[in-house]
Amino acid sequence: MNISRQLLSKTGTMLFSTSKSMFLSSFNQFDLTILSKVDNYPLTATVFEPNKSSICAVISMATGVNRKYYYSFAQYLCEQHQILTVCYDYRGVGDSKTNSNQPPRGADWNIVDWARKDCASILSYCLDKYSSHDVVTVGHSFGGNIHALMYSEINRRIKRVLTISSTNSYLGYHKKNLEFLMTLFLLYVFREFSAFFYNYYAIKTVFKRGENMPTNIIRQWAHFCKHKQCFVDKQGNLLFPEAYESLQCPILAISFENDRFYKREAFQQFHEQFPNCKITYRHYKEKYRYGHFNFFRKSKIDQQLWNECAQFLKDGTIPPEEEIPQIKSK
Repeated sequence: MNISRQLLSKTGTMLFSTSKSMFLSSFNQFDLTILSKVDNYPLTATVFEPNKSSICAVISMATGVNRKYYYSFAQYLCEQHQILTVCYDYRGVGDSKTNSNQPPRGADWNIVDWARKDCASILSYCLDKYSSHDVVTVGHSFGGNIHALMYSEINRRIKRVLTISSTNSYLGYHKKNLEFLMTLFLLYVFREFSAFFYNYYAIKTVFKRGENMPTNIIRQWAHFCKHKQCFVDKQGNLLFPEAYESLQCPILAISFENDRFYKREAFQQFHEQFPNCKITYRHYKEKYRYGHFNFFRKSKIDQQLWNECAQFLKDGTIPPEEEIPQIKSK
């Protein structure tokens, strides 16, 4: 069954269309196009809507993936916990491209645009549309960094933040391994080769991994990675210090010892910059080993952790600390 419609938001400032793609007994799943409040760029989102809900969760992606990567977790939150959940694609990625069949050639968008034009518009839509709900966020990797770049008036309205493998991406906090060498190659060598020959960051075209992206996304990310405070301007000053001050809600920061990219300190260095948040760290060494990406893969996850994260999103319940068995000496 396929139904399309054009609607105008309550505020009259945002035009969007929806296409219902599937109906189940316990929830509805449908696609939604929201126009960016800054420049009217069309952003594609998918909503998982339970029959009844008081919580709206917005999932923001890591770089190099698209929103469909998060469908299993979104469906779980919706179906098992009655959390209305929204996944979306940043501009130039997935279905948020002017031509979904073509790579983002020549686009000059950057990381800040993803935060302040795209995520800000999605959050604004949800805060207005679901005004009776608590709006919470789930951020994977860069998706958890977004609050460091967000408008203060939006940050102040967020009730809880769950981050998964979100870090300060300063190169000094990377594990020194083969992945580190590959990261250097992709950020500082392949990036410009790709820009010259393809006019976009062609990681999927060339390596059959991740998502093709606008080149300036990677250029700006490479700049951030060279600075200890990460999200800084060309002079090394924090881009939006007020963003850190304005987030005033509990944060649950989930990370894993077997993350192949980052040391443990990278996760803490990022989150400790939010002075007005109560931050709970859960860095799993043995109980859960999901690296940087596997938390969202249903085939690999122990749903006990999903359940604990869902409880936090619903009411702020904190997961228990990991108990590591002690090896008795003979």
